[in-house]
Amino acid sequence: MYSNIDIMRAIRSGDLVVEPFNKSLLKPSAIFMRLDNKFAIPLGGEIDPTSGEDIDDMYEVIEIGKGEKYTLKPGDFILGRTYEKIAISNKLAMFVEGRSTLARLGISVTQTAMLIESGHGFPSKYEARPRKIVLEIANVGPFDVYLTPKMKIAKGVLLETKTPTDMPYDSYGRYGKKKHIERLAPILDKPVK
Repeated sequence: MYSNIDIMRAIRSGDLVVEPFNKSLLKPSAIFMRLDNKFAIPLGGEIDPTSGEDIDDMYEVIEIGKGEKYTLKPGDFILGRTYEKIAISNKLAMFVEGRSTLARLGISVTQTAMLIESGHGFPSKYEARPRKIVLEIANVGPFDVYLTPKMKIAKGVLLETKTPTDMPYDSYGRYGKKKHIERLAPILDKPVK
């Protein structure tokens, strides 16, 4: 796991790109990431995750204006993303962790998809195209909780791969493809034949 010193070294070497970078978000063994102002709200219905169907119309995408807040009520689930754009080289991987302050209110920011694969934001070994990280935000607590754009929402914890991968995520991953970079709604698996 990387310390703040290792994180700064990775930024200087280009193995980690954080845009915009704010040194005040650096912690002893993580870097805080803030919340963007765009959310995808699931509308409900039935979904077969193996159907391969396009489910964009099952989400309402909203944008919160400056000075506004989004109220996440008990039992609500939304997709959000980080304000910071991130790229990690084939030498690193990142875990996205929630914040204990928000967790104590019942807010989780990952449901199980907490690993950001090596090569996120690196479509080639030599070209970084940082992008936002999608968060699965749920309120399992008893409070209405206000989500404010640019609030600290999660922490990124960096790990070094023992051997740099030869399969960087953006060279094969479905959300790393250029046409899906800004996508919030999930892309369902195609049926297995």
